[in-house]
Amino acid sequence: MKQTANTNEGPKQDYVPALGFAWATRLYDSAIRISMREGLLRKRTVACVKQANPSEVLEAGCGTGSLTRALARGLPNANITGVDIDPQALKIAQEKLDDADIVKLIAANLLNLVDVKELSEKRFDHVVSSLVLHHLTTGQKHIVLKNLWALLNKDGKLTIVDWGPPVGIVQYLGFWLVRLLDGLEFTGANREGRLPSLLSGAGFTVENVKPLHQTALGTVWLYQARRSPEGSTNQNITLGDI
Repeated sequence: MKQTANTNEGPKQDYVPALGFAWATRLYDSAIRISMREGLLRKRTVACVKQANPSEVLEAGCGTGSLTRALARGLPNANITGVDIDPQALKIAQEKLDDADIVKLIAANLLNLVDVKELSEKRFDHVVSSLVLHHLTTGQKHIVLKNLWALLNKDGKLTIVDWGPPVGIVQYLGFWLVRLLDGLEFTGANREGRLPSLLSGAGFTVENVKPLHQTALGTVWLYQARRSPEGSTNQNITLGDI
């Protein structure tokens, strides 16, 4: 069910809460922990980011802050900025991050990131986004990726962790539940493996695409790319063990 939020870039904007309803946001962490083996997924995501040794990190769609907190602990020398449109999720994130002075949280819509005052003069070494893009239409995905490209330093890196083509019959069947809950229109590009081409179209050089994490609800993939003025692509697609 759509909610309306005040953001830092002007008029109120509609959004859909993490579990579809505002009252369910407090249940989101428990639901993900049980259904997604969240601890292992966060650990794998942080390890992928640490390889680049960034000093300025943006988490696009930080939600309730579980990954934000893991990034702060895994990258103690980095400055981390988390952005999300959902005020209730940001409140939960702030409660988790009260002792993390390297983290800044901003209420903003990913579709309008380049208009956010706090980000207008800032550029990042690394942008991370986890389980966000599958909530957007294909056109919205393109806009968000272009915005993330604009906020990266030259040769800055993007790490996306999100649903991709299911690997295995259990994952294939389970992902139908995700698609029915989140919308066929939003999850189609993920299921069909079209995120790499969307990255290229937004100006990124795709460096690594592989399954990262198996769940009963589907296969979570890793997509890594680098900011490139030419927008050329060099994919390393792996279907190995996960």
